[in-house]
Amino acid sequence: MITFRPIELEDKARVQRYTLDSARRNCDLSFVNLYSWRFLYLTQLAEKDGFLLVRFYVDNELAYLMPVGQGDMKAIVEDLMADADRQGAPFRLLGVCADMCDELEQAFPGRFTFVSDRDYSDYIYLRSDLATLRGKKFQAKRNHINRFRSLYPDYEYQPLTPELIPECLRLESQWCKANDCAENEALQNERRSMNAALKSMDELDVTGGILRVGGKIVAFTFGAPVNHETFDTCVEKADTEIEGAYAMINYEFANHIPEQYVYINREEDLGLEGLRKAKLSYQPHTLLEKFIVGLKDEPAGTACSSHEGKRKETKRMIGQEEMKAQVRDLWRLCFPADSEEFVDLYFRMRYTEQINSAVVEDGKVIAALQRIPYPMTFAGDVLPTAIFPEPVRIRIPGERE
Repeated sequence: MITFRPIELEDKARVQRYTLDSARRNCDLSFVNLYSWRFLYLTQLAEKDGFLLVRFYVDNELAYLMPVGQGDMKAIVEDLMADADRQGAPFRLLGVCADMCDELEQAFPGRFTFVSDRDYSDYIYLRSDLATLRGKKFQAKRNHINRFRSLYPDYEYQPLTPELIPECLRLESQWCKANDCAENEALQNERRSMNAALKSMDELDVTGGILRVGGKIVAFTFGAPVNHETFDTCVEKADTEIEGAYAMINYEFANHIPEQYVYINREEDLGLEGLRKAKLSYQPHTLLEKFIVGLKDEPAGTACSSHEGKRKETKRMIGQEEMKAQVRDLWRLCFPADSEEFVDLYFRMRYTEQINSAVVEDGKVIAALQRIPYPMTFAGDVLPTAIFPEPVRIRIPGERE
């Protein structure tokens, strides 16, 4: 049996005993990421038989990272499968790189499915490329740098220190207003993670930098090691009114992190078109593909029996925007006493496609249910429970209550 417990700041040295010597370069293994996102993923750690084990929850569903360490990989994965079984959950590994997929297939021939998601591939660059911008392929980037220098000859780069954090947070607040953070749950979560990292930057050994123009901070960035040769850039923010600020903070930061780091991981693009274009423009050395791994004999989700075999539970039979609009209309039909303000708030701040399940017939939502995550702690274990608001549905003529 594996004993997991919530990740704490004091776990940094213990975690890095495994990760810094590992050859794995994915951003999931940065201790800063593991710690600063714990509020969202309820991250837990354990050690067993020479391996570091990470258990967490995504949209209220149990998941694990691939074990990190040396030893009997087959035996430790079997232990994780047994742990998932005790939790009453399907077994899932997330963030599994291609070489690890091969290792799993060799240990468990034909037992696993491997699903890649391009949106979560890590962009890994050579530090020397970002620090020098040499060659024809970086001509446009050099032009941005030279343009910035000509526009702002008085600019300064400084290392990020705790004393500079309040000014950085003021810049981030301006960035949030410009990008409607209040309307975007993902950006709110990113903000919470950033604040957790900066609050404990000394204890976490966060390395960062700031850019000043006219004495004012116009950009900042920070990150931390993944392993001894890979550095992870966790956050990068800039004043979009300052032309070239993003390009310059990227360039300066690559020149100021220790030269021991051969690679810089600038994390995923999350399927955002603008972010993908920007990250590809810096000519990544590696696009690190990551897989979701599950057992073939376990369903990825649950399907309910249909009414006369024509309906099934689904999240994707229609587009998500149309799904949300139809669920909202159904809510208003079933709960006419709810104020428009309440319905607006619920569908802006609480509703997501991940928590919604719907029954769809001929492109029309006829029933819907949301599962709002509500993790509970019992006897030292975090249990993935949920709150279920009253389901909404259209009455089918002739059916019984």
